Amino acid sequence: GMAMVFLAHHTMLGNPVAIKLLRPEVTHKRDVVERFRTEALAASHLRHENVIQVIHFGKQEGIGTYMVLEFLEGIDLEAKLVEAPLDAQYTMGIAKQICAGLEAAHEAGIIHRDLKPSNIFLVPRANSHIPLVKILDFGIAKIQESHFMEGQQNLTRTGTVLGTPYYLSPEQLRRRKSEELGQSVDIYAFGVI
Repeated sequence: GMAMVFLAHHTMLGNPVAIKLLRPEVTHKRDVVERFRTEALAASHLRHENVIQVIHFGKQEGIGTYMVLEFLEGIDLEAKLVEAPLDAQYTMGIAKQICAGLEAAHEAGIIHRDLKPSNIFLVPRANSHIPLVKILDFGIAKIQESHFMEGQQNLTRTGTVLGTPYYLSPEQLRRRKSEELGQSVDIYAFGVI
């Protein structure tokens, strides 16, 4: 809702990329710009096959604030769930990859806080019927390791609930302070999924 995504061609690397651009009508909102920056920083610090890769982040006069992401072809898990029930091997293959991506995020001190089927992308693979999983959208992530987040604003005010209601953990629903939220919020959302 706050950004638009475009398919583009990286002229120097020669491959397709996705460009996520903040909508002009929200670029004056400091908290929206900071969340966009948080998303770029969080994903760029996670070098894991099950997390979307950020290639570049910036702001350009006449264009606005943007990030360049790896281009993914496939569908999100929300669209795939229309086919439910899914067979056990397929489901376990996806679940293991979500866990691997979350483990990498948690080890890096990053808590997603908005894990849901539409933020899990499935990329078909030629050598397997189980797709490659990519976790997307770290826009409301909580980043615990301050060494790469110097100057980060506290974007969560006490009493503010962020995330998608069906996947929110009890501690998020009780409007706990951001500092009180841990990895359990992602584990809870994973369990709901």
